[in-house]
Amino acid sequence: MHRHGTSPNPHWSEDTRKVWYDAQRITNWPTVVNERGEKAPIDIAEGQGCLSDRTVEALREMWRRSPALRDYTGTNRLSGDLPYQVIEDVLDVLIRKRFSPLEEIQKARYDKIVEDANRQGIDPFFAAYSSFFTHKDRWRPLWNTARRWLHGYSVLLWEAQNELWLAEGRRVPASGVVYKPTKTAAPMVKKKGVPGTIYLNNGRYYWVVANKMKPRPLIDPKSKPKSPGTIFQDGNRYYWIIPGLLKRQRLVPRGEKFSAQDRTAAERIAYQMWNQLRRDDPKLAETILKRTRSQGLATKDRAVAEKIAATVWRHIKKNDPELAAKILTNNRPKARDHWDAQIVVNGKHRFVGSFQTRSEAEAAYAKEFEKVHGYPPGYNVQCIPKIDKVWPTWEEEKARLEQMNEHPRMPVIGRLTAVEALRSMIERMQTVDWVVNNVILVLDDNSPAAPQDVAIQSRGEKWYGELKRRGKRAVIRGSASLDRDTGRIRITLYNQGLDDKRVLAEEIHHISFKIIRYASPGAFEAIQRWYKCQLGKGSDPTFSMPDVFSSNMALEECGTRTSLPRQAVRHARRIFSTRNTVCDSVMEQVTTNWSFSEPTCLLRS
Repeated sequence: MHRHGTSPNPHWSEDTRKVWYDAQRITNWPTVVNERGEKAPIDIAEGQGCLSDRTVEALREMWRRSPALRDYTGTNRLSGDLPYQVIEDVLDVLIRKRFSPLEEIQKARYDKIVEDANRQGIDPFFAAYSSFFTHKDRWRPLWNTARRWLHGYSVLLWEAQNELWLAEGRRVPASGVVYKPTKTAAPMVKKKGVPGTIYLNNGRYYWVVANKMKPRPLIDPKSKPKSPGTIFQDGNRYYWIIPGLLKRQRLVPRGEKFSAQDRTAAERIAYQMWNQLRRDDPKLAETILKRTRSQGLATKDRAVAEKIAATVWRHIKKNDPELAAKILTNNRPKARDHWDAQIVVNGKHRFVGSFQTRSEAEAAYAKEFEKVHGYPPGYNVQCIPKIDKVWPTWEEEKARLEQMNEHPRMPVIGRLTAVEALRSMIERMQTVDWVVNNVILVLDDNSPAAPQDVAIQSRGEKWYGELKRRGKRAVIRGSASLDRDTGRIRITLYNQGLDDKRVLAEEIHHISFKIIRYASPGAFEAIQRWYKCQLGKGSDPTFSMPDVFSSNMALEECGTRTSLPRQAVRHARRIFSTRNTVCDSVMEQVTTNWSFSEPTCLLRS
């Protein structure tokens, strides 16, 4: 049976390891204990040479025996080439079905291409893509059909998972209702001032009583202009105008021919002209008073606004008792206990309604939930599968196949358009042999918070204590780990590190530190001596040697000279270049002894 992994179990004997390598990831034949207590290989009878139907069905359900698919519910994209391979296999099934869009001759030609590719050790779908259709985009409808099939199956898995959670009681349906008790009435205190609200609008104060009186500007009588309209200066002369009602008027002092040059004199002449207009054309004057701010503007002073509002309120009580009675009438319903129903849509709370009983509120919430999401309450709709987030598009597959056509490249998962600042370093990584063959780069839009143990492991206890003292939190910017799906070393850059070259450099030199450890004992001893010297100078002993080295090498990559030994710096730079080749045995040691809890690069926020 083929086993997952890139190396044998470190606890195996040398003979078993040799068998594993010779058989190309096939383990030695299983053994049993016979009647004499001795271990002997299992002797399978000829009649038992075929697996049972039940076993065959179980193997079919476990696609390619990938551990990543055993508990997969179809809500997230799998890492590496796995999602592409799943769609390719479904597309292969689609072509072979009776309802295939291909004719029988095309099916036979397709089978011949796949069989030849398998014999030659070439990726079968890449071979079909290269030679089956002249126009490559003819694969697009087949690819999209396979994606839709898989997306439908992802939704079925997600629905089954939610039903299982609800049946087992692992997920309690959210009621979406909140109890609102009647507030204890405050002791009656005689109100001071005026009823309603004095509010600020665009720098000026107004008074309003909701549903009973329209907003009124609080105008200080002292600010009332002597004449309506505007007195403006043109050149060094003053004029008077009321837009839309009175054309520009020259303000000519008595005994002169031209408009006044003095503002005070101009205001006095405008006032005289306004009084003359009121006597000569009272109808126009009345229109001007209605359509202009002849009473002045609302005050900008809160204290003055309160005094004016009190004066206006006294005039209303004296001159308009009906309006005063209406303002003082309390039309609010009597407060009582109730239940509010609300639903969260796109991260925002939407109010559904208020109800007297909890059952009514829950029924309204359930109805609104099913109307919005199409599922009963309790389903985790935040994790519903989305086709573009789970299954790659034809454009992504086409780009992947084009890269395969050129030469082996380091897999990059995520939107490269979001990391323009790192493009030069990624292109450099694509030219280093051990990176291309052993590393996978994942660009993740999330911003996960770092637990305490991870933060201390990555930057030391002193750094974390200072962070907590300042009330900050640690956010993971990048990490390096061994990817179980692909067997490659996985470098993950999160949202906070997608625009920082130093984060990617630090994760690369996490790997180069391990390579130096197994390939260059002299350089590794120099790093150990340097680290011991740093501890003697008072460095944090919880800030581990691999993290100190990688963070300093990240600074060196960005042009900052550090205290690292020049021998170690030169060696690390030579490793991360095209001039040096890292042998497969060293990379095998690195991946075999890799810890699955690698240190991370953090950010204060």
